[in-house]
Amino acid sequence: MAEERFRRKLAAILAADVAGYSRMTETDEEDTLNRLRRLRTQTIEPLIAEHRGRVVKLMGDGALVEFASAVDAVRCAVEIQGRVADLDADTPSARQIRFRIGINLGDVVVDDDDLLGDGVNIASRLEQLAEPGGICISAKVFEEVGNKLDLVFEDMGEREVKNIARPVRVYGLKVSAVSPLVDVSAPVAGFAGRPAIAVLPFDNMSGDPAHGFFVDGLTEDLILRLSSWKWFPVIARNSTFVFKGHAVDIRDVGRKLGARYVVEGSVRKSGNRIRVTAQLIDATDHRHVWAERYDRDLADTFAVQDEITDRIVGALEPVIGDAEQHRARVGRPENLDAWELCQRAFWHYYRVNRQDQQLAKEWFRKSIAMDPELAMAWGGLSIACYYDVVTSWTSDVGGSIEEMRAAGLRAVAIGDHGHLGRFGLGFAHIYSRQYDSGIREMERGIEENPSSAHGYYLYSMAHMFAGHSERAVEGVGRALRLSPRDYHIAQLISAATIANVVAGNYEQAIMFGENATARAPEHPLAHRNLAVALASLGRMDEARAAIGNFKRLVPSYSIETFRRAMPFKDSKDADAVIGPLRRLGVPESS
Repeated sequence: MAEERFRRKLAAILAADVAGYSRMTETDEEDTLNRLRRLRTQTIEPLIAEHRGRVVKLMGDGALVEFASAVDAVRCAVEIQGRVADLDADTPSARQIRFRIGINLGDVVVDDDDLLGDGVNIASRLEQLAEPGGICISAKVFEEVGNKLDLVFEDMGEREVKNIARPVRVYGLKVSAVSPLVDVSAPVAGFAGRPAIAVLPFDNMSGDPAHGFFVDGLTEDLILRLSSWKWFPVIARNSTFVFKGHAVDIRDVGRKLGARYVVEGSVRKSGNRIRVTAQLIDATDHRHVWAERYDRDLADTFAVQDEITDRIVGALEPVIGDAEQHRARVGRPENLDAWELCQRAFWHYYRVNRQDQQLAKEWFRKSIAMDPELAMAWGGLSIACYYDVVTSWTSDVGGSIEEMRAAGLRAVAIGDHGHLGRFGLGFAHIYSRQYDSGIREMERGIEENPSSAHGYYLYSMAHMFAGHSERAVEGVGRALRLSPRDYHIAQLISAATIANVVAGNYEQAIMFGENATARAPEHPLAHRNLAVALASLGRMDEARAAIGNFKRLVPSYSIETFRRAMPFKDSKDADAVIGPLRRLGVPESS
């Protein structure tokens, strides 16, 4: 008689247990069991269901959970670790419940409701390798997750694990290492305690990925128009776009971004017709404050955007009069194609690397050639030229500064979205050693758009160059509050590192620097700034390791390169960075 064949399937397996469980039950068994039961029923099981998981079995302090998607499994694990840490934050450390979690993707054997086999065993072994509050995943899970989640895993190398023939490559994450740097529950300064609003990326319902640029641009324009009201803070697009393509819990989005209100919607294009749906949700209780659908000819797209903006602000601030509504309506381009080219340029610009930066400038110039009155494109070109100079990506520093100045002046003259041009124009003044004029332009840019996290980042750098280190620290702190989950947050944190070095806050600088390098190991300036901070406190062995990472990414860097890119007014401020770089062996010239 032939043996029965078991059914097999591919699954993502999550294994979890409580670190130090035996010690905790020995100290107070009933309290530990009651707290663990509450965590399971009120927090963990709802999160598993939300992420489409199935509890296979519970084993005392442990659990085995099945997911169809590795991404869902990792996202659920991160949520569990974060929520448990939040709930236990005020509990004495000896009584805190901390889970260790392992996740594997592999072939499993189905035995009624149970799952067996190496796919399960590897998940259990990974869980044993995790730190309390941490997560370990296999190489297969790491490959599936890729860049789909805003997480930085540490490669722990290959490990021999019990009862598994081959070594397993392990990647680790400690959730506390990527916790927010700012208190997002605190009101944003300068808005009289008014609540923040976040606009999530609108969904592209057209079925054609090519329409993605149009849909993203529509979302970004809505963020910008809402920001121009100045009545309430608007969370920056880089933080909200982290959630693009994900099924999200609006209450969770509000908690992570520090926003009371969330806007979400979708766009469907068909021929020359467009349908835009939008809704405003109170993130504290998931209450729908307002919802609307707009069916329009494509030529009316901008009228639809104005109408959506008016309705949202009307729901939040009914006392705003017609005069303020009229002032909030900025000029808009007549040529949709030029506008779409400009959105493509910003798509490249936000990637902040040399190749994309050059493409961004090309798209900005094409947009300008098609519509010379599109101030947004002029402003984008101006700040793109600034990045060329500050990152030493240009061999023609003088030419880049002149284009920075000319593009900024044109954006300001047109007036629509002029704040971008003011930031570029401000840096053109600063690179020409006209510091007072540069700071005035930066402050005007902030006045025109006080919810611009990117603007505050540029503003803080300008103040640092002009000798106002404390203003620089304050400005980058405001940028982090407005964009607490920015997917280029390492850039903001790295700016906080160097600003704190110049201000003499070395311990704070090291904290920011370590966070920046953990989040973005391939971001060269994060390593350079951390090395400077460490060397400033005499921690030379660690500083040499950090500058080694920097030299691996930028092998030809020199003091001369630094002076060209970083136009400090006060030589003492420049020396606060140059001195440590020299002690770490950075040459005077390339």
